[in-house]
Amino acid sequence: MIKTWGVIGTIRHFTCLLFGIALMAASVALAKIALLGTSPISSIPMCSVS
Repeated sequence: MIKTWGVIGTIRHFTCLLFGIALMAASVALAKIALLGTSPISSIPMCSVS
């Protein structure tokens, strides 16, 4: 069964996606500023922060 979200559902979905990406980027930036080091999972977002 194919689920259709509609316009409101699609907007909500992409808003949540963008918020999650921004939150991850901010946490990687804070970890880098605090000199805590970065884990391997943070290596891809760290490239865009530096």
